[in-house]
Amino acid sequence: MSFMKMLFVILSALLSSCVLAQDADSTVVFYDEEGETTVDLEDAFSYRIIIPRKELSYIRHFYAANDQPIFEGTFRRHGATMIKEGPYKSWYDNGKMETEGSYVRGHKEGLWKLYYFNGQQSDEQFYHDDKIKYYQHWDEDGGSTLVNGNGKFTAGIQHVEVIDSLVFSIFSIDSLTRDSVYVVVPENAEYKGGMQKFYDDIEKDLKYPKLAREYLTQGIVYVELTIDKSGKLFRTKVKQSIGAGCDEAALKAVEKRTSWTPAKLRGKPVIQKMVLPIAFTLK
Repeated sequence: MSFMKMLFVILSALLSSCVLAQDADSTVVFYDEEGETTVDLEDAFSYRIIIPRKELSYIRHFYAANDQPIFEGTFRRHGATMIKEGPYKSWYDNGKMETEGSYVRGHKEGLWKLYYFNGQQSDEQFYHDDKIKYYQHWDEDGGSTLVNGNGKFTAGIQHVEVIDSLVFSIFSIDSLTRDSVYVVVPENAEYKGGMQKFYDDIEKDLKYPKLAREYLTQGIVYVELTIDKSGKLFRTKVKQSIGAGCDEAALKAVEKRTSWTPAKLRGKPVIQKMVLPIAFTLK
């Protein structure tokens, strides 16, 4: 009998909350297919075991139907959100390993290994200060694609160029315009006046939503910006939400920042997509 089914048999008559104390140190939370917490254990899509460890929480997430792991790792609470902090692993829905590595303050750090759906390793990378050093990339048949730290390959929809073991550029093709949209380039797009001025201007325009104050909502909204070849901001999107009106407030402040210096690749302007954090902190 699976953990999930056993839990249902024992607790279905007693459960009155979506969060259940498993023992003195851990809790179990159940989720439906939409990722919302649920009290209906029979319809639960997944469940999460949360074990507090001082200022961190160790979280293991499983599919309810077969107790197959989805991810496990340590997290640190930041306002209303949880950021990854420490060792982390994830699995495909066929049970094969997907990724394994570590995070520091929500950013990948140190050695990371990535795998294909069939179990074959795809990448061995080293992260430091948001720079990626490629030790090797393999195709799905196990063939290496980098020679002396140099080469090009396609990973899903992304096209990657590596020079001297460092990622030189990453881009994907826009399905509508067929333009190359870069997420990594040697020269990033920059706000006119510099990124410090960007955040100073954001702070002037950012309004803390009344609902967020009432619910003491804090955290970071991650906003995706797309800057065209002329340096104009033409698309924004929330990539990570904290709700309570903060997402809309962050977008409104970011969308006023329209003038940028475009990203460049080998001296030529290119379209760049970037993700920037907008923090909401109660005074």
